[in-house]
Amino acid sequence: MAGLPTGVVTFLLTEVVGSTKLWEDDAAGMAAATRALDAEVARIVAEAHGHVVKPRGEGDSHFTVFAEAADAVRAAAALLRARPGGLPVKASAHTGPAELRDGDYYGPPVNRCARLRAAAHAGQGVLTAAAAAATGERLPLDLRLRPLGVHFLKDLARPEYPYQIVGNGLHDEFPALASLAAPSHGLPLPLTSLVGRDAIVDEIVDSITRRGVVTLTGPAGVGKTRVALEAAALHHERHGGGARLIHADAAAATADVAVVLLDDADRDRDQLRSTLEWADSTAGPTRLVTCRRALGVTGERLVQIRPLGREDGRQLLAERGESVRPGLALDADAGDVAVILDACEGLPLAIELAAARLSMVTVAQLAQRLARDPERVLAAVSPRQPAHHASLRAARAWPSDTA
Repeated sequence: MAGLPTGVVTFLLTEVVGSTKLWEDDAAGMAAATRALDAEVARIVAEAHGHVVKPRGEGDSHFTVFAEAADAVRAAAALLRARPGGLPVKASAHTGPAELRDGDYYGPPVNRCARLRAAAHAGQGVLTAAAAAATGERLPLDLRLRPLGVHFLKDLARPEYPYQIVGNGLHDEFPALASLAAPSHGLPLPLTSLVGRDAIVDEIVDSITRRGVVTLTGPAGVGKTRVALEAAALHHERHGGGARLIHADAAAATADVAVVLLDDADRDRDQLRSTLEWADSTAGPTRLVTCRRALGVTGERLVQIRPLGREDGRQLLAERGESVRPGLALDADAGDVAVILDACEGLPLAIELAAARLSMVTVAQLAQRLARDPERVLAAVSPRQPAHHASLRAARAWPSDTA
């Protein structure tokens, strides 16, 4: 099909809920209703600058694609408001790299979008965190995105952090998404998405499979713990074996899991190094360690966690800022956003602390305060975090007695 977008695109999948029974109860009525649905989908998608790739399933679902995520969200809202033919429709959107062959799309982004659609309810429009981030601040004023927490979808290793489309004329309250139970890997479950770390997480998962000691290094606040948790959980989903978070003094114990995560090893660095030198690196679990610098043990594999780049930093600020200030707009404040990101130096902890301030001040006010006194603003303590993760000052001072 000519004109289909390539590169990074946004897929919008729709489906009529309970269509089999509707066809059984009234085949003639459903035939008329689906004709109305097809016509309305074609009109709405075209007006939003999208493309209907082709109907899917039993003629009551549609596969559409857009070059811009905001256009897909706008089309989803219009379709849910219209409810053509009186049919109970649900919709999902996801943004990712397109694999276009012979007029059709294939690959993981399509699968993720379909899995999210399966978890949604009649009348509900949902989108992935990637689609929400790509939408930015280009939504119409009568629409906003509501975060739905963390969800695990069938056959997908990585969790999803979906958003619901909210606005005038849209049904607002739904049951929880029909997602899967949390995996039994034995690690704390993160409540927010991980931004800008896909490549490094895959590198760590590959290192874990070779056993021994894998040490994640980097400055305070760069997100070593969050990346380690993601990598350990993803390794469990791909290879099984489980994972566990334990203290450094238990590092030599043979655990009945594939990965042992030894987090914040800076304070016990010397003890941990001594313990691991005696451990058999060819047996037992892989030791995944987070520490500001290498332990120096035999066979240690190092992975450096670097600060986020500008685009990833902006995405993180937008996501965390929206969670404390729904409807937050960043596009109109490009200069102020740049000041905020420069002050945060690409450190995820600093960006999250700054974003938390947006519940009380505007983007411009936050930029002004960071320009005057970044140390004071980023020293604000978050009561939901461990002491050494609760402020940038505390993170940099941890541990004070380490050589």
